[in-house]
Amino acid sequence: MNSSHLTDDRIENYSMGKLGEPEIAEVEEHLLFCAECQEQVARMDEFVKAIRTAATRTSTETPSIWGRASALFSLHPGSVWAGAVAVASAIFLVGFLPVTSPDVQYLALSTVRGPESSVPHAKTNAPIDLEFDVTDLPASPIYTIELVDRTGAVVRDFTNEPKSSKLNIRIGEKLRPGQYWIRLYGNSLKTDLLREYALKVD
Repeated sequence: MNSSHLTDDRIENYSMGKLGEPEIAEVEEHLLFCAECQEQVARMDEFVKAIRTAATRTSTETPSIWGRASALFSLHPGSVWAGAVAVASAIFLVGFLPVTSPDVQYLALSTVRGPESSVPHAKTNAPIDLEFDVTDLPASPIYTIELVDRTGAVVRDFTNEPKSSKLNIRIGEKLRPGQYWIRLYGNSLKTDLLREYALKVD
């Protein structure tokens, strides 16, 4: 091998064990006499080891914020940087993506005011996913859902577009125990009341 330095790609492939036997011998022969390339290989070896360790730990535990930041912002030679950003970003996102709460309640509303036994019940202080069947309602590109308490005070308004024959909203507020009413309007101005549903929160 000539006296020129090893390319970044060759150092990367050497550290990751991707070179064939003849190339390995050439690289190692060059490294015997080139201190600069030795340093590059040492840095690359540390980086590869760190990435593999981070990937292994991610599968069993949540990495620390410092670990994510170190993996994301450490500088590495050559084309490895693009891969480093991708791997570190993946680790970062996995750690910070919101986890769906197992306490979310799913209720399908189909009952207008009626007997107590027919009123859907929800637990207090837990998110509620409501589903409305709008098959038999006048078609509208957008519906408004109004949540009111037993005194008639508006707790929250929701505006949403239907998907197929279903309309879905999430009530994220921590509702206190009591009687609530859910009013479904066929427009955003709340001038076209289509349905009113009872909801009991225990």
